[in-house]
Amino acid sequence: MLLSLLLAFAPQQPIAPAAVQESLPRAHSLGFLPRGLTSFGAAASGGWLYVLGGYHGTPHEYSIEGQSTAFLQVNLRDTRDLRMLDDVAPVQGAELVAWRGKLIRAGGLHARNVHGESADLHSSDEVALYDPAEGEWSPLPPLPERRSSHRAVVVGDSLVILGGWTLSGSPRSGVWAGEMLSLDLSAPEKGWVASEVPFKRRAMGAAAAGDDLVVVGGIGPDRSIASSAWRLDGATGVWSAGPDFPDWGFGVAATTEGEAVVASGRSGTLFRWGAGADAWRPIGALRQARFFHELVHDRSAGFVALGGITGMDARGRIRPIECLPERPLSPTVERFQLPAPTSAVGGGILADGRSVYFAGAGEATQGQADAAELWRLDLPGLAWHRLADLPERVQGADFTRYGDEALALLAGSAPGAALPAKGPAGDSAGDSVEDPTQGPAAAHAVPASFVYDLEFDDWAPGPALHDRQAGFRLVEHGDALWLFGGGFPVGDAVEEAGRDRRAPLSIGRCAAGGEGFEPSGAELPAPRRDFAAALIGDRYYLVGGVGEDGAVLEDALCFDFPSRAWIPCASPPSARVGAELVQVGEVAFLVGGQGPAETPGTLVPCRGVERFDPATGRWTEFIGDLGTGTREVAAFEVDGSLNVLALGPRSVEVFHIHVH
Repeated sequence: MLLSLLLAFAPQQPIAPAAVQESLPRAHSLGFLPRGLTSFGAAASGGWLYVLGGYHGTPHEYSIEGQSTAFLQVNLRDTRDLRMLDDVAPVQGAELVAWRGKLIRAGGLHARNVHGESADLHSSDEVALYDPAEGEWSPLPPLPERRSSHRAVVVGDSLVILGGWTLSGSPRSGVWAGEMLSLDLSAPEKGWVASEVPFKRRAMGAAAAGDDLVVVGGIGPDRSIASSAWRLDGATGVWSAGPDFPDWGFGVAATTEGEAVVASGRSGTLFRWGAGADAWRPIGALRQARFFHELVHDRSAGFVALGGITGMDARGRIRPIECLPERPLSPTVERFQLPAPTSAVGGGILADGRSVYFAGAGEATQGQADAAELWRLDLPGLAWHRLADLPERVQGADFTRYGDEALALLAGSAPGAALPAKGPAGDSAGDSVEDPTQGPAAAHAVPASFVYDLEFDDWAPGPALHDRQAGFRLVEHGDALWLFGGGFPVGDAVEEAGRDRRAPLSIGRCAAGGEGFEPSGAELPAPRRDFAAALIGDRYYLVGGVGEDGAVLEDALCFDFPSRAWIPCASPPSARVGAELVQVGEVAFLVGGQGPAETPGTLVPCRGVERFDPATGRWTEFIGDLGTGTREVAAFEVDGSLNVLALGPRSVEVFHIHVH
């Protein structure tokens, strides 16, 4: 009765076209619920799916008999492993969320009438915590006001209650909630805190997005169906409107995926929205369209949809449990070898269309190569070509495109008589090498750059650096070249220790056609050199590298060019120095470099490839072991594929990785 009454006033909304769904990945069946349900609680924790309460009775005729007492535990790796936990009081609409390996239920709706009697429905203020290890419930502070048709979300250590209403008998007795309630789960004795929200809704979706909170869809007191989304900034406490949800917003389900939210409406299409995105983007489709269902996220299983109804008449409750895997991109790797044109690479690598340029050397001193030669690898035929030698022998330089017909090599450091020992490059077993951040005074910064003319095979002076530094990164944005990071070589640091010289924080900028780099006004938060970097859209990502104290950095930074500000960025799974970050399509891959070994003061080659999705802010392992242990790696994109060149003293291993 209640659902049919509301649906009668609900306007129709556009549904994702069938053509869109046909092009999307399809979910597969995991198994079945013992019976079809609506208005139930669901959460995933520790590889298990938990289902609490729900309604299975006659549509629109709510009664005690139709409210479930079941509390289920389903193994997401094998749904045949289904366990009936201790029964709960008959309830529907109770929210169930996971927190630190435990479960929390909040609110819900209890019928006091039996079948055939007038509806006598009462919202609940109950909040309780369930410990799966102990198999017991323990009470938490009750809600300040009774709620049903609401949403509960865990953000960090806070339990947040949003939307809903309070029923006190008749289905028409509902009082709509206008406040958000928060409980600090680490100190529940402090009680609930209420705050205003810019909406009154129920039957909506809600989920955490990192430290933020997203609310999507729902129905309002005027019985209008909402298509809008709202986002609460966890840092500022400010609500802002997001892009409209492209599907039916009544009875929508939502779940967390890192820094993004995934939601599913009546069409069966799953949409993702991450911070900074201007629209919800379809990522997959269920085999059975449904609404008034639940959607949970499990790291290994993916997005799990369960329960719900098929149509507007609330008939056809759905038993199948479906799963849409996150579909980490599956690589296909082709591997072969080329003879090395030179014994080592040490001064810059640049992929430019169908060619790759290397600054290398025929000799290495103390294991550290001095770039003296310029080579070009033509990708179609995999042929090497010797070009004009560099004007100076350098290490730690960086290449960039410079105008239409030239390349710029910004010099890093010049070698001295004795270089910091790096040791051997390491074989396929991943032999450790000495930490290149340690060693005697040696190299000296070269405060100059050089421009290579592609047509005439000749070098000329380039824009001057605004400071003497090495181990930096160059990037072209807008009408200028930008220089990030770097540090002073060991020789310079020792020579000028008395002058208390520090690694440069200033970000340099050189306008098109300019004579040199000048401070841009923006600065790095802390010194950083020998890091991986990639420009994705208007954001420049800096990953790993070496800090001022010589430690290999574990974090990542993100510089937003329009605002000239640093924004939060997730850290990769592994700490690396000297790695490459390469954009392929809408994602990026972290390849190569070295990371700390078990023995202090040593580094080992990083053999895996990690994937970063800017839309979600998440890092995932892409390839566990690429099969090479060399520290010198060049990576670049060609025709939507990831290409990796592992540079050894005698040969170059080529990995052509098809990203599916």
